[in-house]
Amino acid sequence: MKDFGLLKLKAGEKLRTMNYTTKRENNKVYVLTLVTSNKIEDIKEDSNVTVTLIQDKNTVDAVANIVDDRDEVKAIFDQMIEEDNSHFKTLNDQIVMIELMIK
Repeated sequence: MKDFGLLKLKAGEKLRTMNYTTKRENNKVYVLTLVTSNKIEDIKEDSNVTVTLIQDKNTVDAVANIVDDRDEVKAIFDQMIEEDNSHFKTLNDQIVMIELMIK
């Protein structure tokens, strides 16, 4: 798996394309989204999701965890900006992180 890029996240019945990044020390995948996004409600209903990495087209099962801790969100946001891999160009209080733990 590349350290960052694009993935397709299936939560509920919807498939969404999202930018992702990783942390080598924990093998988790991170994406950012708005707290008002429908995917947040889908994950709250069922945290079991599927993830397809665009680069290799492998689909894997994962468990999604919504993180709203501002320090953690900022750390991932800053990492994605450094990678030039963020959909969001500025950080605000409406942005939360989805932590994906690959099964």
